[in-house]
Amino acid sequence: MTYPLVAPLAALMAGIAVAQYATFTFLETLISITLLAGLAVLARCVGLLRVGGAACLAGFALAGAQLASVPHRPNPLLISSIIELEQANLDDPVRLRGYIRIPTEPIDLADQFVLEAESVFEDTAARGGVRVTVRRKEGDSPLRLEYGQRIEFPCRLRRPRNFGNPGSFDRAGYLEKQGIHLLAAVRPGTPIHDLGDGGGTAWEAAMWKVRRAAKRRLDTLLSGEGEKPSRPPSASEGILKAMLLGGRSLLNRETTTEFQRVGTYHALVISGLHVGVVAAVLLFALRLAAVPPLPRNAVALLAVIFYALLAGAGLPVVRASWMFALLLVTVLVYHRRRAFNAVAGAAFCFLLYEPDLLFDAGFQMSFLAVGLIAGIAMPVLEMTVEPYRRALIDIWNHYCPVNDSVTGGNRLF
Repeated sequence: MTYPLVAPLAALMAGIAVAQYATFTFLETLISITLLAGLAVLARCVGLLRVGGAACLAGFALAGAQLASVPHRPNPLLISSIIELEQANLDDPVRLRGYIRIPTEPIDLADQFVLEAESVFEDTAARGGVRVTVRRKEGDSPLRLEYGQRIEFPCRLRRPRNFGNPGSFDRAGYLEKQGIHLLAAVRPGTPIHDLGDGGGTAWEAAMWKVRRAAKRRLDTLLSGEGEKPSRPPSASEGILKAMLLGGRSLLNRETTTEFQRVGTYHALVISGLHVGVVAAVLLFALRLAAVPPLPRNAVALLAVIFYALLAGAGLPVVRASWMFALLLVTVLVYHRRRAFNAVAGAAFCFLLYEPDLLFDAGFQMSFLAVGLIAGIAMPVLEMTVEPYRRALIDIWNHYCPVNDSVTGGNRLF
């Protein structure tokens, strides 16, 4: 079978979609899958392979339905749940304590960072991300808080809200996927108490150090000086940093609006395009260096993973990294590129982990676009252009006019 993962993916997607209209209990699903497994084994023994394949696909559909039917159980220590349980008045300031999960970024006359909560109110334990916006006065220096730094400060909390317009952007859902459950506002001049380091994990701290070093190096290259420039960054510098490292805090409103107007705003978002460029350049360089296929693919995969972590490990980058990793696996297994199978495998893994992604617009656009290229465009090119491309390989070694000193003319080898 050329694409063995496409049919299981379709069955899994069908089960997830059906689960939106019917609820499946674990016992019902277990009994059904057990009977289908027995039917598949029996069909395999008697030689009815199509019946066995249909039973396996039905099992994948039931598995998808069961995954989508599992109720979401929120963490009781989630800060949004605690605020709701305490019936706190969000107009009153509260004391928040935690560690920096995403360091500060200057935005106009404010600094923004993501805090991983440890406690709220006085000593009530809490968990979950809070996006904090610290206002500052004209002339105040930007706030500098690094990953893992533990702080405590008073603030006002509020829940993310969406606009009531039909079809508008689901901002609350977008923030929740990033682990951000509440928003916090801090007035100018509010004291922020430093409690020292100790939050987070060691590998994330190392990655943020590498990211900070890359930003400093980029500042040095852009300024042409040995130190970080004191002048405000230009629009081109903000665009370059957004395209390379994913930071869009230096983009002004005019630049963002212009990119949105011409439909190229996706170029500023680290996604599969950037991962593909990194992988293609590295694979091409390693191939010119005569590196064998196995170490060449391994080095490219490690580079893609490192770049995804360096760019913040956003969902588009993670999706592209998974696709690239599975593409390399298909090359090793089939000894040729099976892009459509790699796309199906990546989508299958993501839906197993989070079935609700099937209804996410970003997930649909990413996999539908790449799937159309891999499933339609590439086969068409293989049937039309690929034979000519193969015929032109090493053409100069097969068709080369050489001067014949005996006959005095030219002959072809």
